Amino acid sequence: MCVENPARVRRNVLILFILIFIGSAAVTAALSRDYLQQRRATEQERVAASQEVARTVAQQADERFQLPMAIAHELAEELSAGELLFESAEMTQRLTGEIIRNRTVDGITVAFEPNIYPDTPPEYFGLYTEYVYRGVDNAIEVSNNPTYDYTLDPALTTAPTDWYFYPVREGARWAEPLRGEVTTKLLLEYGAPFTIPDSDDPGGVVSVGYLLQTVRDLIPVLHPSGYSFIISQEGNYLASTTPTVEVTSYFDENNARITQDAQAALNGETVEPLRITDPESGQSAWLLFEPIPSINGALGIVLLESELITTSVESLIQQTEIVGAGLLALYSLLLIVFQVQRGTKARLWFASIGYAVLALVFIVVVLVLAGSNDLATESTDTLVFNNDIDRSEFEDAVEAYIETTDQSAREYVQIPTGMEVHALDFPAPRSVSFNAYVWQRYPPGLLSEENPPQLALPQAVNTPTIDLVFHEQQGEEEVIIWYVNAQIKQPFDPLLFPFDRRLIEVHLAPVDLNRNLLFVPDFDSRQFNKSQARGISNDLELGDWSLNRTSYALEEVGSFNTNLGVSVRNEFNPLSELVFLMDLNRRNFFGPFIAYVLPGLVVALLMFGFMIRESEEDEVDEGDILAALGFGGSMFFVISVTHSALRERIGAIGITYLEYFYIALNVIIALVALNAFLYVKRPNLRFVQYKNNLVPRLLYWPLIMTLLMYATVMLFVVTR
Repeated sequence: MCVENPARVRRNVLILFILIFIGSAAVTAALSRDYLQQRRATEQERVAASQEVARTVAQQADERFQLPMAIAHELAEELSAGELLFESAEMTQRLTGEIIRNRTVDGITVAFEPNIYPDTPPEYFGLYTEYVYRGVDNAIEVSNNPTYDYTLDPALTTAPTDWYFYPVREGARWAEPLRGEVTTKLLLEYGAPFTIPDSDDPGGVVSVGYLLQTVRDLIPVLHPSGYSFIISQEGNYLASTTPTVEVTSYFDENNARITQDAQAALNGETVEPLRITDPESGQSAWLLFEPIPSINGALGIVLLESELITTSVESLIQQTEIVGAGLLALYSLLLIVFQVQRGTKARLWFASIGYAVLALVFIVVVLVLAGSNDLATESTDTLVFNNDIDRSEFEDAVEAYIETTDQSAREYVQIPTGMEVHALDFPAPRSVSFNAYVWQRYPPGLLSEENPPQLALPQAVNTPTIDLVFHEQQGEEEVIIWYVNAQIKQPFDPLLFPFDRRLIEVHLAPVDLNRNLLFVPDFDSRQFNKSQARGISNDLELGDWSLNRTSYALEEVGSFNTNLGVSVRNEFNPLSELVFLMDLNRRNFFGPFIAYVLPGLVVALLMFGFMIRESEEDEVDEGDILAALGFGGSMFFVISVTHSALRERIGAIGITYLEYFYIALNVIIALVALNAFLYVKRPNLRFVQYKNNLVPRLLYWPLIMTLLMYATVMLFVVTR
C-alpha cells in the first residue's frame, strides 16, 4: 500500500487554497465591476428620466402660474379702459366671480393710487383697496380698508409693499412671498398696473394672490425621501414638499456651485444634474433644476442616491453573489495565512469556527440587503395613490382607472373618503382589529331619508361596529363621519418570520347596490399632506412593529360574477372598493429572538458540549450510545415544544424561515446519535475514529450554518 508523503499533501492543500483564493477574488472583482457599471448606467438613465419629468412639471407649473397673470392683466385692462368702473358694486361681483371660477386663486386686490378712488376716507392715507378673498371655510369675504401705506418704497418700510410699489413703477411682476395682513395666509402675489381711464397716469395695481399651499400641489415627490421645491427670483422658497421653513433662501453660501446652478435656472438656462450632499438628510443626492419662466423662478428636485436605484431581484442576486465570492476569498486567505494545511488541531478548529463565523456574516449581510430593498410589486388590478401624488395626478389616475371599466355602463358617482386609525391589534395570526374614524363628503342630492349614508367593511370577520357620529351640511356637500371598530381578515404571509413585513389592507365599500358609487381618497382633506404617516393617529401603538408608510388604493372586486339578483346592476360598472393600506416595517427582532432563537441556540450548544464530552473519553462502550439517545431525545422534546409554539403563534402553513433552524437542529440531534453509534460500533471507520472523533466535531457548526445559509438564500433571494 502506497502512503502519500505528508509534506506533499500539505503542499497540494496549500496550492488548492491559493487557487481558491485567486479564483474567488477574481470572481468578486469581476462581479463587482459589472454590478457597479450596471448601477451607474441605471442611475444615469433614471437621473435623465427624472430630468425629463422635472422639465414636464416645470412646464405645467409655468402654465398654472399664467392663470393669475391672465386674470390680473384682464382686470387691469378693463379698469384702464373704463369698462370696469372704480366705484361700483360691479367690481366686487367681478372679483368674486373670478375667485369662484378659479379655485387656485385665494384673493384679488384692486389697490388704488392716493386720492384716486372717490370719497376715500382721510384716515386711510387717501388710499383705497377692493380686496375679495377666501375666508373661513372658503367663504368669500370683502375688505376695503388698507392697514398700511402700500405705496411706500420697500427699502424705507418694514411693511410688505413690493407687491404694489414695483408693478406701478416697473410693470407687471411677481412679488416675493408675503403674509396677508387680513387673512394672515402666506401668499404669492402677481401684480399688474392699470391707468386712470383716458389717461396715462397710474391708477393702481390689480394683485392676484396664490396660496403657497396651492403652489405645493404643483410639485411632485419622485422618491419617498426625496423632495421638490420651487424658488423665486430672489432664491426664496415658494413651496417645498419637506417641512422646511416656508420662506428661506435656497442660495447656499457654502456651495458656490449650487448657487451658480440655481441662479442659472432662474435666468432661464438649462442646468445639468449636480451631485450634492443633501442638506436635509446628509446623504449623497442629485440636484435637478428647471426654469419656470412665468415667475422667473425655478423648480428644484432632489433625488437621494440610495433611493434612485431600486433593487430588482436580479440585482439582489448579484449582490448576494458578490458577498458570497468575497467571503470565500477572505476565508481561503485566512486558511493560507494561518497555515491550516499543517493539520494541527488548533488550525483545524480555526478553519471550522472561521467558516461558521463567516457563514453567519453572510447570512446577516443577505438579510440586511434583502431588508433594505423593497421588491414587492403592486397588482395590475389595483390603482395605488402614494403620499406624493398631486391633484392633477390624482384626477388623471381616477379617470384612467374608470376608463378600464365598461364604458357602456353608467358613470360612477365619486364619494371622497378618508380614514384615520386610532388603535390597532393582532388578535390572530391572519386578522387585524382596529378602531378608526372614516369621513365622507357626499355631493348634493345624493342622500335622503330613503337613501341614508351607509358603509361596509367586506373583510369583517364578525359584525363590525359602524356608528354614524357626525352628519352635517357644509356648503353644498354633506359631511359624514363614522366610528368603526372591526376585526378583519388579512392575507399575511409569515414565510420570512421573524423578518416578515405586514401590509394591512382595510377595504371600504358602499352598501347601496342600486347606485354606481365609487369611494375615492379625499384629496382635499388635510390628510393629504405628503406625510408618511397620514391616516394614523399620533399616539397609535404598534407593539413590535413600526410604520413605514400609508397609502390608498382603488381595487376592482373580482368575487362577484353575477348582478347579485339586482337587475339595475347590469347597467353599472364593476364594483370597486377603496383600500386603506398600512405598510408595517419588519418587526422588532429582539422578542422573537428571546422566545424562539435563544432556546434553539442553547440546545445547539448543549449538543455540541455533549459531543465533545463523549469524544474526549479514552474508552467508550454501548452506554455512550444510550446516553446520546437519551440526551438527544430530551433536546428533541425541547425543540418540538418550541417549534409547535412558533407555528401556532404565526399561523404557519408552509415552512417558515425560522423553522429551518429547528430542522437543522433536528438533523444535528439525529447525526450526533448516529455519530455515537458509529464511534462505538465501527472502530475501524477512519472518518469517525480520526484523532478521537475530531472530524464530526469539526463539521458540527459548519453543517448547521450551511443549512441556514441555504435557507436564507432560497427564501430571501432566489424565490423573491
